[in-house]
Amino acid sequence: MKQAKTTQKAILDGKLPSIAVLSAALSFTLLLFSPVLVYFDDPAAFMVDLRHIFFPMLGAAAMGTLIFGGLLCLALVIHRNVYLVLSRFFLGLLLAFTVQGFFLNRGEVVLKADVDYGSHRTAIMLDTVLFWTIVFLPLILLVLGHFFPSRKLRTAAGEGALIVASAALFLIHAGTVSVRSMSTDVRKYNGIQNYYLSYEPTMSLAKKGNVIVFLTDRLDSLWMDDMLEKYPELYDEFSGFTFYQNTLSTGTSTFPTVPQMLTNKKYGGGMIYDWGVHLIDQILFMMPGVKIKSIYADIKNVLHEEVDDYFKIIMKMSNGITVHIELSTYILEYQPRWLAAGDKGTMVVKTFGCDGNIYRTGKMLEKLPSQIVETEAGPTRQFAPVPPGGIVTEPLPEIQTDWTDFYRNVADVLNGKAESVIKISQVRRVLAVMEAAWKSSETGEAILFE
Repeated sequence: MKQAKTTQKAILDGKLPSIAVLSAALSFTLLLFSPVLVYFDDPAAFMVDLRHIFFPMLGAAAMGTLIFGGLLCLALVIHRNVYLVLSRFFLGLLLAFTVQGFFLNRGEVVLKADVDYGSHRTAIMLDTVLFWTIVFLPLILLVLGHFFPSRKLRTAAGEGALIVASAALFLIHAGTVSVRSMSTDVRKYNGIQNYYLSYEPTMSLAKKGNVIVFLTDRLDSLWMDDMLEKYPELYDEFSGFTFYQNTLSTGTSTFPTVPQMLTNKKYGGGMIYDWGVHLIDQILFMMPGVKIKSIYADIKNVLHEEVDDYFKIIMKMSNGITVHIELSTYILEYQPRWLAAGDKGTMVVKTFGCDGNIYRTGKMLEKLPSQIVETEAGPTRQFAPVPPGGIVTEPLPEIQTDWTDFYRNVADVLNGKAESVIKISQVRRVLAVMEAAWKSSETGEAILFE
């Protein structure tokens, strides 16, 4: 008995270097090096700073080293062959994860709703086959070395090769992380979580009138369908909940993709949700206190089955102004950003940069009698040529503004220094206009609004 324990101790002492190097290489690759490299690829996609997660990951890697090492020691105590199989399996995992991290992941697609997975299915299957082939490659060499006593095979499957391969991969990963850390300035992402408006305190509640939204993140609707089929009594339990089917977020983080998920639209909601909401809001902002008498809309799906890609909205206001909003992906000749026509002239704003002019009738044109001209379509007064000096062109007024003013206001509101410039009542009114536009398009009739 004593001799057996002495023999096991001698065997264990002989394998300890292999166990230590392999365990550290595998654990640090999985729990520290790979996550850090993923972080370096896109630091802005994470809600936490690297300084907050590096040391916990370092601790997890150290703990993993002890766990992997303990498993290998236990396998060695049980039987030498058990150790050989487990150690080669660990080495295969280390090799496979290295190849995947440096090569296979580069061609993978981002998990988004507009990705056609059918076109990537073959590549994904080949990557999976290659991954598991690499995992079992050291085991295959071990078996071949047992049945075919070749010196080269035994050397390739031996402990020396295991130590060299593990140490080399450990150094490659550590060196890559070091190089990436020098080329990536992670300090500018410190405090990135502060960009999330509801980050802290996340559970602040009013004394009354709270509305709580439960969003089951990453719950496949097929599972929900199966649950409701097996337990129909759940329909009563979920009364008041909205069930969005076939909805997938368009990003990696929950907070910025909740609007896309809640629209139940593949491309984020369509042209009205994308642009209409802003144009409607700008129109109402320019006419405070003016009521909307009626809304007529024509909304079309030209190419996309699930979402609208064209809309025209006509709003008649209580002050006599008629608002015409039209936008489409397929109006390929750009139209003016704004066109305002009134009894004093016409204003044209061509671009977002406020490039345009104001056109007024000159005093000379007011004194001249109307002319009738012959055109290919017949006689007309409307399209008669304007004499020189008949139209006066004026530049648009210069307005100093800064788009960051909105975010400054948000910061001041969160810090209790100011009231929100955007009121809930304003947002609710814009949404009501959008709902009325959808109803008008569905019925083909104008909707009396206010």
